[in-house]
Amino acid sequence: MTRNNQNIDLSGNGFPERLRMLRIAAGLSKTELADKAGVSGRTVHDMERGARPRAQEKTLLLLAEALGVTLDELLGQADPPPPSRQSPAQPHRSPSQGPRILLIPAIVVLFLAAAGLLACRYALVHAEFTQDQRHLVVRDGLLGRVLWELGGVHGVQRAITCPWDPQIILASGDSHRPRSRLITALKKSNGDTLWSIQPDLDAIRRAFGQDVLDNGNLSCNRFLTADLDGDDVREAIGTFTHSSNFPFVLLWFDRGGRIRGQYTHQGHLLGFVVADLDHDGKDEIFACGTNNARRFGGPAAVILDDEHFRGAAVDKVTFPGAQEPDSALARLALPTFPEPYMRPLADLHLGARLPRVRFEDDGHTALAFTVYGDSHTPICILDLDDHLHIRSWVMEDMFTARMPKLYPDSLIAGAGPGDPAWMQAWLDQAEVFGPRPAPGH
Repeated sequence: MTRNNQNIDLSGNGFPERLRMLRIAAGLSKTELADKAGVSGRTVHDMERGARPRAQEKTLLLLAEALGVTLDELLGQADPPPPSRQSPAQPHRSPSQGPRILLIPAIVVLFLAAAGLLACRYALVHAEFTQDQRHLVVRDGLLGRVLWELGGVHGVQRAITCPWDPQIILASGDSHRPRSRLITALKKSNGDTLWSIQPDLDAIRRAFGQDVLDNGNLSCNRFLTADLDGDDVREAIGTFTHSSNFPFVLLWFDRGGRIRGQYTHQGHLLGFVVADLDHDGKDEIFACGTNNARRFGGPAAVILDDEHFRGAAVDKVTFPGAQEPDSALARLALPTFPEPYMRPLADLHLGARLPRVRFEDDGHTALAFTVYGDSHTPICILDLDDHLHIRSWVMEDMFTARMPKLYPDSLIAGAGPGDPAWMQAWLDQAEVFGPRPAPGH
């Protein structure tokens, strides 16, 4: 069993069985061990059945810490503890009755003290939090007593259990407060702040102009979790919207509160799927929404991975003066419908929602999303390849049934969204950006 700075060879020396026995001795299921260590359940499952001949050292360190052993003990490289020395047998001597009576209360006191400490530890370790109307309350896991709370001038927009440490809460500031753009890591047991992070505001301004963040607040309204770097430990991504303007920010950060990646989109992204799209052992993010650039104004989609998680949704036509690159793995932008067809939809833009991923039998990955005219009007479903090129489309029955009520005959007689040739002409205006090559290239 060899070790280096990055990977450790797990073959030989009975590692799978040792891991299983240590887990059982710790009283943990596979899922509980994975949650406690901050790794995926698949990692523990594969290691115990010997399906992972190698693993990163930091993954093994997390498992060892969760099991309460050293890394060497987990790997079977630690020397066994020396046998205890037994003193020579002594003649039996009956203790006096007095000391025995005094010893019993002392044992009871020690037992009660130990039980109290264990109960306190259990209550803190299993603490739970609730969030209601920008108010965060944390209660102990035994009696439900309030340990601490956060609200008022420090209102909370969103909060989740940290994906790499269940004893940490990740919380974002209330969108109506000055600290709205902060994500803060809080210790669950007492509310202490471990660190805070916010998007790189200068990068947003370099992409979309110096005044893009004026007259409003940037706030985190959602958290995603993903294993973008393939180390079997999920990281966190915060999604930020602006209260009055269009910038939408995805902020990827590590357990120390440092930015790993930041991508800014022109227009809100409304749906997200986290999956290993290209089967490389690392997650990608497939997101869809709206592109607010005047050139487009329609549905949009983007794919981000660990090497393509920088810059902004800019191009030389819509933002010729942008000082930030578009480093997304792939990005799709469609125009909106002509104005006469948009007016009855009571919205200025078309949008994309409900992203889906399908792994096909031939090994390829298919993507899809639904085009909406507003939040209640699904228009069609677009089927895409994993480079975001449109493969096919199908109209939604609900929209087909509504068209005669939405549009006069002059707009839909041999034209409009119900006409296949008209729809294909609209789809032909789609543009795909990014370094990922087209299929067959």
